[in-house]
Amino acid sequence: MTDYFCDCFAGYYATSFFPKVCEICPPDHYCNNQQMYSCPTGSFSVAGQGSKYGCMCKPGNYFVNDTAFCYECPYDFFCGGGYTEMHPCPNGTYSKRGISKVSECACKPGTYLLPNGECYPCPENYYCAGSIDPAVR
Repeated sequence: MTDYFCDCFAGYYATSFFPKVCEICPPDHYCNNQQMYSCPTGSFSVAGQGSKYGCMCKPGNYFVNDTAFCYECPYDFFCGGGYTEMHPCPNGTYSKRGISKVSECACKPGTYLLPNGECYPCPENYYCAGSIDPAVR
C-alpha cells in the first residue's frame, strides 16, 4: 500500500516513509503507529496483528490479563497457551515447569497411574516409581 501522507493502519508497519509504503505485520509481531514490535517472550501471533493483545501464549505458558504478558507455567500446573490461565495438576500428581497438558502431570513416587488418570498407592510387594510408570513386582 503506497500513500504519501497517510499513516499505516494497525496491523501494518511502514517500510519507507517517502513514498509511504505499508506492509502487513509478520507473524510473531504486532504493528501500530507505523512501527513493528516483537511479541512478548512466551507468545506468538499470526500476521496482521495491531496490538500486543494479538499475541497469544505458547503452550506451556499462561496469560496475565493486567500485564498482557505470558509467563512459564509453574511447577505442579499445566497451561494450554492462548489466553488461558494456569490449571493445577490433579491431586497426588506433580509436574515440571512449562507443561501444557494434564496428561503431562505425573504420579509421585510410591504411586501409579490408573487408566482414569488418577494416582493410586502402590500395592504391597510392588515397586512404583511414580511418573506414568505402572506398578511392577
